[in-house]
Amino acid sequence: MHSFFNLFTSNLENQDTMTKNPYLIYALVLVLALLSASPIEAAERSGAQEEAAAASTSPEPLSLEAALEMAMNNDRQLRIARLEVGIAGNQAEVARSYLLPQVSFSASKFWLKDPIELSLPDFGLAFTIPDEFPMTYSATVAVPLFVGETIPSYMAARQLVMKEEEVAERTRQNLVHDVTVAYFSILQSQRVIEVVSETVGLLEALAKQADDFYQEGLVDRRDYLTAQLRLAEVRQQLISAEKQHALAVSMFNKMIGRDIDAQTTVVDADEVPSFEAELAHCQTLAQESRPELRQLNAQVKAARLALQAAKQGLLPRFAAFASAQHISSEYFEEDWVVYGGLQIDFDLYNGGKNWAQIGEASKRNLQASLALHEATEGIKLQVKDAYLSLREAEKRLGVTETAIEQARENLRIVEDQYAVQMVSSTEVLDAHTYFMNARNNHLQAIYQMHLAVAQLEWALGTELPATPKESVGLAAEPASAPGSNNTTNAMESN
Repeated sequence: MHSFFNLFTSNLENQDTMTKNPYLIYALVLVLALLSASPIEAAERSGAQEEAAAASTSPEPLSLEAALEMAMNNDRQLRIARLEVGIAGNQAEVARSYLLPQVSFSASKFWLKDPIELSLPDFGLAFTIPDEFPMTYSATVAVPLFVGETIPSYMAARQLVMKEEEVAERTRQNLVHDVTVAYFSILQSQRVIEVVSETVGLLEALAKQADDFYQEGLVDRRDYLTAQLRLAEVRQQLISAEKQHALAVSMFNKMIGRDIDAQTTVVDADEVPSFEAELAHCQTLAQESRPELRQLNAQVKAARLALQAAKQGLLPRFAAFASAQHISSEYFEEDWVVYGGLQIDFDLYNGGKNWAQIGEASKRNLQASLALHEATEGIKLQVKDAYLSLREAEKRLGVTETAIEQARENLRIVEDQYAVQMVSSTEVLDAHTYFMNARNNHLQAIYQMHLAVAQLEWALGTELPATPKESVGLAAEPASAPGSNNTTNAMESN
């Protein structure tokens, strides 16, 4: 490369050569540019750019709070429920408008194609209707004095607004519950993959060791085949766990509004929650907090008001009105005509419509009361089921903690015995399987605890103050690899 610089500088000093051969400079500049872009440096730059791009597009792990916020902003069902609240509010305003004075204004002017000649010979009259009528203005005010069903109808509409508000709140709670379940399903499947992967690695080492011993004639073929079969079983568990994890991530992405194929990770939970509330307290809290009960209470009140409105439809309706009309015409001495009065409307007979409406409203009132009673009993059952599931999860967590310690100790003893040829490799494989299952059971117990809490809060319709326990290890320390306790040396010495 140095020789090219020398050649370039020497040509710069030789003005005659540059003048006679101007393309030489262009060629030298092109060669220098190509040489300065070293393939190694270009590759390094390309790799660094790819890493930077990957780092910039790699999403940060989501916390549960961030996931819930994303779901709230993107869930269509929640948006629909909130729009229903607005629609019910508009309908209530329409019902309210019938209680307020009504003010109207109109203006009119007419033209005829040709004037019309009229004569009444018997009366000796003859006159002409002009082709243009005068401009007329009119303003009217009507004030309802007694409108019967209108007031109960408005109050019923307000109750329906409250009902839709409770529907929207329960929709939000359902979304929180579903996102929470999906969140901890990701964590559970992810940790199961880690545990099973570790076990696969350990069993692969045992299978290779069994193969080596079989080739050397130290063990029979049955030990070799048992190791291979047990390894195949655990590999199948790993395949299933990976599939479950991928599906859990896709379902979670859909809930929070991301593409289902997005690479989403979540923040792990370090604490296992615990509640000290008694079942009776939970039942009382649910009766006060469940949006469905408040919703049904609003429906019951609305049904009663609708029945009252239907009955008042049998009564007369009174209204007062006043009107002022301005007419610009040579035929009228006064430009303004002002009048007012009272109006009474009373349905003497309308084919039994009012009585049919009363019968319908009465049945809907009874229907709403029965639905409230049924929902109350159903919610009690939901709360009891969720409460007992939470207590079951707490007990299961303690059992699995003990089981892990027992499985770890069992594995240590079996490996020590295997090192001195007191047990076969099959028993070592069994011990590793027991340990893996114990760890998986413990993981399931941990995340089932979180899910049980979420289920109880969903059943209650509100959150409970948590009393977190001390952090629980989400997976026990993996067992040491085979051969770490001189198993192979002991086998060979025998």
